[in-house]
Order: sequence, then structure tokens, then C-alpha cells
Amino acid sequence: MTEIVPAFAADVADQFHRMYWAAGGDDRDGDVAWKRCRWRDVPLHKFPGDVMTYARLIFQLRPRWIVELGTLFGGSALFFADLLELLNKGQVITVDVDPPPCLPPHPRLRFIRGDCHDPRVAEWVHDLVAERRGPVLVTLDADHRAEAVRRQLDLYADLVTRGSYLVVEDTNLNGHPVAPYFGPGPAEALAEWLPDHPEFAADPSCEGHLITMSPGGWLRRR
Repeated sequence: MTEIVPAFAADVADQFHRMYWAAGGDDRDGDVAWKRCRWRDVPLHKFPGDVMTYARLIFQLRPRWIVELGTLFGGSALFFADLLELLNKGQVITVDVDPPPCLPPHPRLRFIRGDCHDPRVAEWVHDLVAERRGPVLVTLDADHRAEAVRRQLDLYADLVTRGSYLVVEDTNLNGHPVAPYFGPGPAEALAEWLPDHPEFAADPSCEGHLITMSPGGWLRRR
């Protein structure tokens, strides 16, 4: 019985995950549940449980820098900046090719317009982070195709300081357990990259809200 219960629980969690992902229409263009998450009325596009996990990590780590690849509407960047303001320290660097349409100004938020896969942009981010010492948290939420995520890992993982986190977002894509049509994505990129980087390990304590958009993607640097 003890062996059946965990498998049953995982199956129920996956069913709920798929239901939440698609609730409200087609996740590719519909008003689905996870796209309704907002911060200060700016779209956030994350599971609420993941937002709370980020909050816990930020208050534990008190990072000097949070580097986000993929700004989109800017809700997560604004959320991170507001938490750093509560801590009275730290700065968010968020990178995207397009300026977010509704991102309000914030003293702890810096938007870089550019392609995060461009080595010149990566060098710019590295130079900014090098200006101040302290914990660095990095979250990858840009292009989710496997080859792009692998590029992001190669360019930015080294920014993460010991004891801090590298979050590979949307490892749930390509049938893990949602969006089976997606093709190789973050999970596949991570499966190739992680064996060569033993300094990073998935932290299961970050998956305590039943479902996460980033299963196996909350990586702690040892």
C-alpha cells in the first residue's frame, strides 16, 4: 500500500496540473487559468504556488541581484522588485527583445532590451552583476525551445552564487505533463545539461505546492 499511494498521488497531481493548465480554453491562445495570475494588475503568467516559492527563496536568500530572462508583460519582474524593496536591498535585471507594454517604473528594476542569446547581452549582464557582490538568483523564462534553453544555461548559469538558485521555467512542457505538442523544451535541455554540471541539483523543497510549472527545474547551486 505504501508504494501505491505515492504513485496515485502523483497521478492525481498530474491530472490537476493538466486541468489547471488548460482550464478556460486552449493554452496557446485562450484565457486559461495560469494566465490570469497578476501582480499589481500586471500579468504574471505563473502558477500561484510558484510565485509563493519565489517569495520564500527571495526572503531566505536576500539576493543582491535577480536576473530574469524573458520579461513578457513584466509582472514577475515587478513582483521580484517589490519584494526586494521590502528587503531594502537588491536589484532586478530583466532581459527581453521587446519592451513590456505595461511595466511601471521601479527603482529596483532595470529592463535590458536585447536578445538574451546574444553573447554581447550576456556580457553586459555579467558586467552589471560584477559591480556588486552578493547572492545572485537567475530565472530562465525566455525562448523555451530546447536549443534556446541550452544556450541560456551556457550563458548565464555561472552567474548563480553558491547556495542560490537557477530556475529553469516551464519544464512541464512537451508532456511533462502538459503541452505534448510542444516538442523538445526546457526539460529536455536540462536533461542534457545537468549531468555535466554537478554543482547544480534539483531542490524538491521548491515543489511543495502540489504542482509547479518547473518540475525538476528549481536548481540549487552547491
